[in-house]
Order: sequence, then structure tokens, then C-alpha cells
Amino acid sequence: MNSKQSLANKIHYETLAEAFRSGRESPQEASEWSVLTAEPGVDYVETNVGNKTALWVQPKTAAKDRVMLYLHGGGYVSGSVWTHRKMVGHGRGACS
Repeated sequence: MNSKQSLANKIHYETLAEAFRSGRESPQEASEWSVLTAEPGVDYVETNVGNKTALWVQPKTAAKDRVMLYLHGGGYVSGSVWTHRKMVGHGRGACS
């Protein structure tokens, strides 16, 4: 069964795809990515790599000897380090 967050994500992308196909601007609610997930149990530490902003997403209960590298894809059409932070935070099980 799909979670509320995955259903919200599906609706989000369907809304964006429909707007794109019809040549319309994306609706405002489709750009509010932060509502798609609950806040994970992590700390966010902003840093710079070269001239780019990056985030350390540090799970409160994770092992200290592991990291997971996440590189945002999507053709750089939408989203940012801030819009994807919760989604990445929920992937913390890989580092636990």
C-alpha cells in the first residue's frame, strides 16, 4: 500500500506532467515540494563544495563510519538541495 507521502509525490509529478503537456504554467501548489513528506529525524548542516551549496543530512541515530552520496537528477528542471532534503532524510536507513 502506498504511503500518504508517495501518493502526494505521484500526484505532484502527474500535475507537473499535465501542465507541461498542455503548455500551461505549473500550478503554485505543485511547486510546494516541502509538503510531500514528513520531517525525518535528521540534522541538516549546510556546507559549500567549490562554489555550490551542499547539505550534510545527518541522521540522529546513524552509524558515524558511513555516508550515502545523493546526487539530485531530474534534468535540473526543478528542485534544489532544499526541496529534496526531506526525501533524502528519509533514506537514512541505508546509513543506520
